[in-house]
Amino acid sequence: MTAVMICIASLGALAQPVDCWFTLQVGTSMVAPDNNVKTELGLEKDFGIAGALGFEFGFTYKNLDVFIDISEEEAFFKSNDRSLKTESMNISLNFAYPFYKNDRYAFAAELGLGTFLNDIKYGGGLVFSNLIYDQKYNLYIPAGVSMRIKQGESHSVKMGLYYRHSIETGSTKLFGGDKVDNFPLYKLNSLLFKIGYVFAI
Repeated sequence: MTAVMICIASLGALAQPVDCWFTLQVGTSMVAPDNNVKTELGLEKDFGIAGALGFEFGFTYKNLDVFIDISEEEAFFKSNDRSLKTESMNISLNFAYPFYKNDRYAFAAELGLGTFLNDIKYGGGLVFSNLIYDQKYNLYIPAGVSMRIKQGESHSVKMGLYYRHSIETGSTKLFGGDKVDNFPLYKLNSLLFKIGYVFAI
């Protein structure tokens, strides 16, 4: 109901036909940047791969896609008898414009700005202690290309490859506790691949 109301409001404001859509998607991210979290917590290596699950909601106006992307990523790593698990919640506002399209395929360039938060759980072996770091209000910039393959009049498959740049703008706290100074930001993995199914609303 909320999605329909937003689409109706957009239609009235723009006074032009607006196509609204919703995407369910899964993905994987890789190529970790220089995080330094591993060094801070005594691990030898950094994360390489993380799984992602999320959705997009947006509208298309004069070939320009405007959409909100919300997703959650989770990664686990073990080294030197120490374990590290991160859960990242990401939300971004994105714009996409097709540079090539035909009756079946569309290729688009995408750019956005978002914020993300991290829960970093640390422990020995496979058992996590109560040491949980909470990072909020950091920014990231996603940029990439996507491809849509039409599956009918109102459905399509979407695949995309993105580069993400993390920017430290927030703070780190012990979960439910005091602020931790000089603790490095756990950055989002640089490369993200997503695949999803698009439903017209």
